[in-house]
Amino acid sequence: MRLISQNGEIDVPYESVAVALNNMNKRQIICFDTKDTQDKCWKLGEYNTEENAKKAMKLLKMEFIEYGDSGYFEFPQDEEV
Repeated sequence: MRLISQNGEIDVPYESVAVALNNMNKRQIICFDTKDTQDKCWKLGEYNTEENAKKAMKLLKMEFIEYGDSGYFEFPQDEEV
């Protein structure tokens, strides 16, 4: 499955990254390359509240459960969560 950021500028394979809420800003969803040792991360989405960020993470999990490796998931805009 491909993960696409809210702004469409980042497109990464779900199988190669770890996705999480940003510890410094719980309203952001970020990802890390699991094979990169330089601790680089990319912002996949940012929401008005931590609750909305958690809802977006839940949508990602549900999408992966339903479709597995096929397809893609584009992080929704804040008003779509």
